[in-house]
Order: sequence, then C-alpha cells, then structure tokens
Amino acid sequence: MNVEKWVEDRIALLEAAPHSLPDAQSVLGKLHSREQARKTRRNRLLAIGVLCLIGCAATATVITIRREPAPAQATIPQITTPAASGDAAAVIKQPVKTHDAIAVNRPAKPAQPVFAVATISPPRAFKEIGSPSAPIAFEVYTDLECPPCAAFYRDTMPRLISEYADTGKVRVVRRDFPLPQHKYARLAARYANAAGLIGRYDVVFDQLMGTQSDWAQDGDLEAPLAALLSPQDMEKIRKLVKDSPEPEESMLRDRAAGADDHVQQTPSVVIVANGKRYKISGVITYSAIKSYLDDIPSQQ
Repeated sequence: MNVEKWVEDRIALLEAAPHSLPDAQSVLGKLHSREQARKTRRNRLLAIGVLCLIGCAATATVITIRREPAPAQATIPQITTPAASGDAAAVIKQPVKTHDAIAVNRPAKPAQPVFAVATISPPRAFKEIGSPSAPIAFEVYTDLECPPCAAFYRDTMPRLISEYADTGKVRVVRRDFPLPQHKYARLAARYANAAGLIGRYDVVFDQLMGTQSDWAQDGDLEAPLAALLSPQDMEKIRKLVKDSPEPEESMLRDRAAGADDHVQQTPSVVIVANGKRYKISGVITYSAIKSYLDDIPSQQ
C-alpha cells in the first residue's frame, strides 16, 4: 500500500468538501501536521545517514594512511670538530655524505665460508742437507741404480755430511740423473721424489741405495720400501707415483740442470762457491773432496 498516495488522496478529498464533515478543518490540520512531521523525520534520517557515511569514509582514510609506512630516511651522522676560534665549548657540525651514511648503517654481509682444499704441501727443499745459508753448495748427480753411486753414498757421503753439512759449512743437494742404460733408475727416482712430497725422502733414498742390488734385478721397488714404511705411507707414495706429475717433474728439472753442467756420468759433483761452479767426475774420494773444500777459502 502506498501510504503517501493514500494520505494525498485523503487531503484532496477533505479540501474538496471541507464543509461536508463537521470537523473537516480539524482533521485537515492534523493531517498537514502529520505529513510535515513525517517529512522532517525523513530528512533527519537522510542527514544522519549522510553523516555516518562521511564519518566512515574519513575513518577508513585515516586507517589506510596509518598503515602506509613512511619512507625510511637515511640517517646522516655528524662529525663534531673543535671550532676554529679555539673555544672548547664551541663545535662545528659537518654532515657526512649520504652514501657514506648508508655505508655506515648498512649491516655487514656475512663472511663467505672458505673451504680448505686438501693439497700435498711438500717439505721445503727435501733433497737438501745442511744450512740453506751455507757458503758452499755441494751438488751430487746420482743414478739410484748406479753401483758407483751406491758406493759413494755408503763410503763418502756420511763423513761429508757430518763434517761439512752438519757444521754449516756446506749445503748438500742431491740431484736425479738416471742413465738410459739403467732400466729402473727413472722409476726409482720417482718413488724417492714422491716420498719427499710426504716428508720421507731421506728414508726412501737411503733404503733404495742400500737395497739397490735387490730391486735392480726385477724393478720391485715396493718390497724394500714396504719393509720400512707404514702401509699408509706406502699408499700415499704409490698414489703420487701414479697420479701426480711432480715426482717426474722434479727428476726432469735435475736432468736439465745436469745438462747445463755437462754431466755425462754418475756420480758427478758440482761445487758452487764464490759464484762459480766446479765439476768433479770419475772416482770421487773423500780425501779429494776434503782437499778441494778446504782450499776454497784461499781462492776468494
């Protein structure tokens, strides 16, 4: 039912025949008052609704603004320095550049993990005996399969080491010079150099020289070494001989030095003193070497 239309129809009826009813004027006035009150109430409700909508919109705007964080401002530190006037209480504040401030405030990056690589670090100059600062170097070119070399290391080298190398007068350097006629000399040099890479050169070198007559028959170098070394050392040496180029390269470097010294047989000795190199070949006795070494200071 349309209330507004019903009210308007009733008002029109009363206005058309105001005198047909005894209290028409009174009824008409009441209807007018009621209609006016209804319109006023409707306008108030509309006004209240509009105000509520505006208030809700304002609240939502405030909430949205508060949820948006303000952009971070780079903190610019200041350096405080004494004033030029000499007043201890006065200071001058100087701003630091913005990029410097950012660098200061930026958290440090975690250090990258460093992974250690497992490598074999050979002992320094494992073929040398004596002080590196000795005034005289005594270089011996040897073939581990050469019988005269074995005799030289058995009869002459111990006295030379104890009287000259151990006293700091001479630095002994052992050099590989395998001869082509010796079938296993090159392999023996590689085994000795591989032992040097794990700090066992002296032990292996002396053992190969001392058992030369055994392994020179069939090339079985591991049998005499296994009798002296631990299984762990044997495995390391075996792996180096097989996989590492250094044992062979060490021998080749000595061979190149021997070519420069015009070495043609073993043992051969080159004495280095006063910037000169003196080669001794053939039968080398301890007395001949001693005489030569003792005479070097008088030649300076």
